[in-house]
Amino acid sequence: MNPQDLADGLVEISFKNTEPETIEGWIAAWLKYFGAAAAGVPIVQPALEGTPTVAMRTALAGMSVPGAGPLAIQNAITQFWAMLAAAPVTFFPLATAIAPPPTLSGIAAAILAVTPVNVAGNVPAPAACLAVATAIHGCNLGGTATFPGPTPIITPIL
Repeated sequence: MNPQDLADGLVEISFKNTEPETIEGWIAAWLKYFGAAAAGVPIVQPALEGTPTVAMRTALAGMSVPGAGPLAIQNAITQFWAMLAAAPVTFFPLATAIAPPPTLSGIAAAILAVTPVNVAGNVPAPAACLAVATAIHGCNLGGTATFPGPTPIITPIL
């Protein structure tokens, strides 16, 4: 998972005019970012477009209300991870468990921490989006997948 992939997609969102377009742009950016995830084995990318994406889309509804965006994004990412945890083998072949990162609850605060710098500094969109993506990425690390073995093998999802 590379924050630049997420940032590139976030730049594209700035050209969206409606909340539904923005939500679909957000999901496309997230899938580009998370679609590169691996836990010893690559993630099954087509599976990401099922329940995780539906959960994310639902959680993002209302994100255009002033002040609602960071928490909506946090909730969407948290729901995305919850769907992975509910059916681990769907996303990583042979996985018996997926544990979401313990820092997901810090996403909104991380986004809010970089926003004043982006706004006050009149930061160009690509750099501003990279700052937001990097903040999200930092909270999205620490997830693991467990695979069977004589002793279960716990692998970071990167």
